[in-house]
Amino acid sequence: MLWKLSLPETESVSYLFGTMHIRDQRAFGGLERVYECIGACGAFALEIDLDQEESPGDPALFKLPGNGFLREHLSANAYMRLRRSLLKAFGVDIRFFPHLNPFTLLELISGKVLAEDNPLFLDAHLWNYARGQGKTTFGIETLQEQMALLSRIPLEVQLKMLRDMGRNTAHFRTTMHRMARVYERGDLVTLYRLSRKVRAICENRCCSTATGSWRSGLRPCCPGKAFSAPSAPPTYGEARACCDC
Repeated sequence: MLWKLSLPETESVSYLFGTMHIRDQRAFGGLERVYECIGACGAFALEIDLDQEESPGDPALFKLPGNGFLREHLSANAYMRLRRSLLKAFGVDIRFFPHLNPFTLLELISGKVLAEDNPLFLDAHLWNYARGQGKTTFGIETLQEQMALLSRIPLEVQLKMLRDMGRNTAHFRTTMHRMARVYERGDLVTLYRLSRKVRAICENRCCSTATGSWRSGLRPCCPGKAFSAPSAPPTYGEARACCDC
């Protein structure tokens, strides 16, 4: 998942590294070459500035519109079926998260599927490594910008994603583990296909806007930097590692 980028008109070299926003050990293999690339650069950037985003931020970013209740958007039977399914499969009781929007719940549940072998997500691990090497660190986007993009997805679409996962938790779990295995062996084509299945509903509505936003954010960094970009959320952080060589 590591690419070397260059332009004919400059001798500067950039690197692009695809990350998984998980703590599962399968995402941490083969980092020696990534460390070498970071060492050869002067700056490192992720999707967001982790130092600035250590605070929770505005809670409203993660909640339903108007601080509403999830049960208000589902029938009583549908809510109870969803609660039982998620509690049995992932140990997540949605009663304790009555105001969270569906995307935030999906992110929470995704974190329960894969192993937590490491204390930090891969993105945070690389961020700390770069800082330990004395590199300049910065973020391409802000948390507010990311959440604003997700807010463009209609609530009914988000709810459908959550209900669909609740109806087939085994398939969701299997797909997430398969994505981790595919990432571990560096099979980008299969990983892309799997990620599209996980985020197919969001793809058409968000992808073009997100791509334009990322290009705008990355343009000032070029040339002579390395960029790290994941395959797809919810378990993939859109990390862009920029190393100023």
